Amino acid sequence: VMFSLRNELATLLNIIQKLKITKAQKHKVNDLVGGYMLRLPPL
Repeated sequence: VMFSLRNELATLLNIIQKLKITKAQKHKVNDLVGGYMLRLPPL
């Protein structure tokens, strides 16, 4: 029981880490888009 629990915990941590990375990448893209929009002259 202890082994499977540890296995599930590791899987859960992997998923959380992937989500964090995805979120960070999304923020990076948003920052790039935001910076680009700021540089464009207002229409």
